Amino acid sequence: VPALAGDNDLQKATRIEKARKAAAANPNDVEGWLKLVDVLWAEGEPADAWEALDGAIAKNPKDARLSLKLGDTFVKLAEKERNEGNDGTTIINYYLDAEKNYGEAFKKDPKSAAALCAMASVNFETGREGSKEKAQELVAQCLGLDPNFAKAHALQGDMLYFDARGLKGQEAAQKYLAAEEKYALALKLG
Repeated sequence: VPALAGDNDLQKATRIEKARKAAAANPNDVEGWLKLVDVLWAEGEPADAWEALDGAIAKNPKDARLSLKLGDTFVKLAEKERNEGNDGTTIINYYLDAEKNYGEAFKKDPKSAAALCAMASVNFETGREGSKEKAQELVAQCLGLDPNFAKAHALQGDMLYFDARGLKGQEAAQKYLAAEEKYALALKLG
């Protein structure tokens, strides 16, 4: 018997409520908050994840993982806006909020390659003036902290691929080849 649409909504509400109760039962348990956010993301509720993370950060202000997750939530909100065909200003503002939170995560944990790579990714994505150079610097810093950080190598591949699109001939071929090598390395590193 196929599930009714209302059944799916009830199951979604139940999953969210369970995760909310678990996080509220122990507000200083960062893992509980991170699980709640994962459930909210999975259920397509990034705005609720934002609200939950604001509360979690207020209770656990020194935990870099929460700031990193809030940055990721802003990226999800930007992507949602883009997919819905909404205004570029809103999208840019979400990316700026993401960058701010990634910066906060890095301040809280100066060894966080993930925070540096996320800041680089946001800079690359926004395409603001000077952001390409800033993204390259941040990726280099990230790889200085962790030479095997797969996401940083993949992002370098994205940047090389993007650069190659405006080139022709041998120069373009070299950039595409370098991008392929970065992607292969990222896959190998996992």
